Amino acid sequence: MGAVKNAMTRDGLDPDIMDLDHDKSVASQMKKGEDDDGPPLKEDEKYQKYFKMLNMVSYEDTCFSVTKLVTVRLMYRSSFAGSSNGCC
Repeated sequence: MGAVKNAMTRDGLDPDIMDLDHDKSVASQMKKGEDDDGPPLKEDEKYQKYFKMLNMVSYEDTCFSVTKLVTVRLMYRSSFAGSSNGCC
């Protein structure tokens, strides 16, 4: 989420908004005691770009983790490739 918050800061927005409830409007969360009078944060036109970025960052992190896991497994298996102990 750091990259998304940095982009928001660069664009002149408050990055702490990403820590708010994504299913409630920004206005209702910033003004205490008022009704929910706007679109949910994740659907707000002003912030949609950052939620797309957040989803992309999450996807890239997941892909990196899976790739790293597969690489480690392949390295482990190849370390036993020529051994006579029958492992793997």
